[in-house]
Order: sequence, then structure tokens, then C-alpha cells
Amino acid sequence: MTRLSLTQRGERRVLHAQDHAPDIRVCAAVSALTDALDIFLHNAPGVYLEAEALGSGEMYLSFWGGGERVQGAWEMAVLGLLAVARAAPEAVEVQVDLPGLQTAQRGDGRTVEA
Repeated sequence: MTRLSLTQRGERRVLHAQDHAPDIRVCAAVSALTDALDIFLHNAPGVYLEAEALGSGEMYLSFWGGGERVQGAWEMAVLGLLAVARAAPEAVEVQVDLPGLQTAQRGDGRTVEA
């Protein structure tokens, strides 16, 4: 199961993804979203990457800055990852702690509000 943690405190945002989903299509969907965000961040002006770790079955991004464009890309990635978790609850678990949105999408597909 892929486990994702998405957090935002002010302008600082953190994405942590661990493990592989058992279905290659689900894994590809998660990777497409997380990789697109990573590529965007490397090309967006004003972004400061505090930490970045990429490896097989794991990604860690911690970044701040970049203004509204980066915030929009971040929110799109978060919503996309939540959509994947909803479509494949047996394969993806998402913990979200963002202003105005604090949920946990469990592996069984149930959403728990904080």
C-alpha cells in the first residue's frame, strides 16, 4: 500500500510518499502526480526546496515560496492524490493536514475528519 502524508504550515509544504501500491496502474497514477509536482517545483521561480529525497518507493519534498502558482500546483497535486485514494482505497492511504482540510483517507476508503 502507498502511504502519503501531505502537510502545510504557512508557506511550508511537505509531501511524503512511502511504499508501492500493489496495482501498477495505481502506483503509476501516484507517481505521475508526485513527479509532476517535483518537476514543476524545480522550474518555478521563487521556490526553495528545503529537502528532497527520491528513491524507489519513497519521495520526500519539503518546500516553501513560489507564490500563488506554486500553491495552485500544490493544491492540484493534493486533490489528485485524494482522488486516486478514493478510486483505489485498498492501495492508497492519505493523511492530510492543510489549512481548511484535515482528513485521513484510510486504506479501506473511509474518510476520517479531524
